[in-house]
Amino acid sequence: MANIAKEIKSQQKRWARAQGIDLDDQGYCLKLEDNLFWQYINPETRDEIARGYRRELTGKEGRQEYMYAPHGSMALACNFFDYWRYGKDAAPLAYALGVSKVSSICFREKFRTGLPGKPPHASVVLHLASGKLLAIESRFTERFSSPKKNPLGKSYFSDGKEPWRQAGLPCCQELAENLSDGHRDVAHILRHMLGLANSGKNWQMLYLWFDPGGAESKIHQEEIDEFINAIKSDGEKFRAMTYQSLFDRMSEVLDTSHEKYRKYLKERYFRHR
Repeated sequence: MANIAKEIKSQQKRWARAQGIDLDDQGYCLKLEDNLFWQYINPETRDEIARGYRRELTGKEGRQEYMYAPHGSMALACNFFDYWRYGKDAAPLAYALGVSKVSSICFREKFRTGLPGKPPHASVVLHLASGKLLAIESRFTERFSSPKKNPLGKSYFSDGKEPWRQAGLPCCQELAENLSDGHRDVAHILRHMLGLANSGKNWQMLYLWFDPGGAESKIHQEEIDEFINAIKSDGEKFRAMTYQSLFDRMSEVLDTSHEKYRKYLKERYFRHR
């Protein structure tokens, strides 16, 4: 699967070079604006990302971080969602996501689990007019990179704790208790769902992933289906969608006033659609 991630990174490098964008020896943009639609990011979006736990904007000694990476999932999320944040009717986005009217959009919103440690923070959160939250976890190359172990910490299970069951997610509790070390994405999703369940809000989590096609994508879709089946009795709290499907559905209803935005996304991420 590492070869898939490498190919996506190569595609993004080719896009950057075609735009005359300078990259460093790691393939990162030298300037943040070069990695963003219309070379712009809303100030509030920038501040929200900067308050996240990862050094996504500026690392030690001013070194470029993940928001500078053409293959970065947060850059993809910003290029897709930040456009709709102010001054635009987000009806096309709501239609594509299959949700009610979008009241507001924010990035890296934190949801406390009730346990020690840093609370999880979603890539993007849509606050809907109905009062419901749609928390989106964005994935680009991560699933197709070398797997890393990321087990749930002992604090989730110490002293007989059953935090998911107490939050009304018994199937998630059972899955968490039987999770192996290698299930990085599953552990990450379970943390997010626990935080959302403790928010006091009506919520749903969307796993939004980039589908490069091929056998690896088929395997990942099977993994997603297996996860959904394992927790289905907890209610419709989780669903998944590809960025490609989201782009296609949104494109159905975009008028010409959004043509620069649509063209940017298509040429950069979805050229084969």
